[in-house]
Amino acid sequence: MLLKDLEKKLDSLLKPQTAYEWDNNGLLIGELQKDVENIMITLEIDEKVMQDAIDKNVDMIISHHPLIFKPKKNLKDSDKNSFIIMKLIKNDIAVYAAHTNYDIIKEGLNDYVAKLIGLSDITTLFSDDLPQIGRRGILKNKITCEQFSQHLIKTTGVKNLRVVKSNDQPVQKIGLVTGAGIEYIINAVNSGCDTFITGDVKYHEAQYAKELGINVYDIGHYASEIHFNKSMKEFLESYLDVKLRFFVTDKLQDPFIAFMA
Repeated sequence: MLLKDLEKKLDSLLKPQTAYEWDNNGLLIGELQKDVENIMITLEIDEKVMQDAIDKNVDMIISHHPLIFKPKKNLKDSDKNSFIIMKLIKNDIAVYAAHTNYDIIKEGLNDYVAKLIGLSDITTLFSDDLPQIGRRGILKNKITCEQFSQHLIKTTGVKNLRVVKSNDQPVQKIGLVTGAGIEYIINAVNSGCDTFITGDVKYHEAQYAKELGINVYDIGHYASEIHFNKSMKEFLESYLDVKLRFFVTDKLQDPFIAFMA
């Protein structure tokens, strides 16, 4: 279908208007009269993903992290981000981003990961129950902090798990914000969570978690959001009333590696 028509359908489903004000979502690159059939899905676009899209004659890339985030004064191939943008334009590959809006919407990334780790009674992390970025839910059975660590490794595939153990209580009431969401830890506490899952936790934030008495599992930015790929593919295949080919690239890798002590 034409890109201009697909853009309208994606906007209707993914609701870019619900994204945070600082974010950049929706169609970022594209010729509106172009026909679109093959769509690649990726957490973000780096050079390997870009080349994979070119090699596979992709018409469009849907990414979680926006390729164009801040205003650019120029495009020069000496800059990696500009180089990728220029190459995609040259190869007539459209780019659509679904970032914080896909974190927020029902059946988006936070709902997907919450279900992945086995939570039930999933609701917003915030007390007003309005559409928001975080989720909270309950594990079927209470388990220890150590058991929950193994559970997260098994269900999310995290290889660089860091844990702030702030209490000795069983783990059952879980708060979750995919990506970098430690700023919402107080919302998890206020909503009665004994445990909070997110990524990119800093030292002083970990100390604050101990003061609050809530366990924090830092599964990393990549491990919490790489599930965007499968989640978005399933979401679009379920709700987009157009027959298009969706596939996930395997070229993007976690920049962190794990060494055993």
